[in-house]
Amino acid sequence: MKRGTLPIQTATTLELFGTGRILFLAGSPIRRKATTSCSVCGKLLTFLVTVVGALLTYAQLRQVPLSSIRERCGSVEVSCPVGEPAAVIFQYAALLGLSSLNKKRPKFNCAEGYEWLRAHFRANSFNSDVHVMHTEKFDPAKDKCCQFKEELLNLPCESDAVVRHNLRSFLYFQDQRKKMQSELMPKDLNANCRPSNGSLGDEELRSKANCSRIGIYMPWRRPPNETDVKIESLFLGKAIDHLRNYYNGSCLTFLVVTDQSTYPSYHFDIANISTETVSSPSQKLCLLSQMNALIISGEGLSWWAAYLCNGIVLYPNFFCPEGRCSWKEFYFPPDWIQI
Repeated sequence: MKRGTLPIQTATTLELFGTGRILFLAGSPIRRKATTSCSVCGKLLTFLVTVVGALLTYAQLRQVPLSSIRERCGSVEVSCPVGEPAAVIFQYAALLGLSSLNKKRPKFNCAEGYEWLRAHFRANSFNSDVHVMHTEKFDPAKDKCCQFKEELLNLPCESDAVVRHNLRSFLYFQDQRKKMQSELMPKDLNANCRPSNGSLGDEELRSKANCSRIGIYMPWRRPPNETDVKIESLFLGKAIDHLRNYYNGSCLTFLVVTDQSTYPSYHFDIANISTETVSSPSQKLCLLSQMNALIISGEGLSWWAAYLCNGIVLYPNFFCPEGRCSWKEFYFPPDWIQI
């Protein structure tokens, strides 16, 4: 035996564990409980309660949409019905991967996720000026987040700072939208947004009451040159064709809102397109927000009008070189279609 080692001492099971107590005998007769009317009633009652509980659970599941968005990035997991208008908020939350939460993994649904995001970004300079938001500095080489590939929101991999910026902007516009609606609702929108003579008058509106109204607002992004005019004219033609195919031959009424900083009226000499000259920004916004769909370009008021629109919004892809738009507002509701 080598020096430093101890001899192995064998031990029996009895020595290790001691004598145990006999739990049962192999030949013991099985005792059977006498069946009584009370036990039968108890079993029947238990069965009925189980059936009723199963039916209630099934009814609740039927009310919940089966298709949902479930995405996890970093420390945040989000689940929200695909058809939910606010689903975009929670898709952003899935992209966040908040480092401040460390190892916690919060799970949100549509009811509670919005308030959590609002509380978080209020603490994160949520009330900052919009211009400050849009000039936020970040290092694109750090803190990359996962790529979200759902059809509803197809975002490239961006830094955490960009996603935070988008979320704060979204919540800001959400609050501004409610404020704007509360200010405009007491007013007579039809009176304030009434078209002028020679444009889309009351008689024409009544005769085309069943038509879908398409608003067009294309302000200049900079002093235009010949190339800009050709490119945006090409976009306008594609957008009109897309909407005609989208509505599948239904009656469409196109209304162009123009001023000194938009395309002049001769650029819209297309059949079934009316022109409305409006100088007041609030009046333009009021008019455009009542459209069933919008064709927009540029920035500023275009995005505000698009955000208030209840239909689809078409915008040109030449604003987004390599798939990265310089204006983040296009991520916001409603449905955005890039032409």
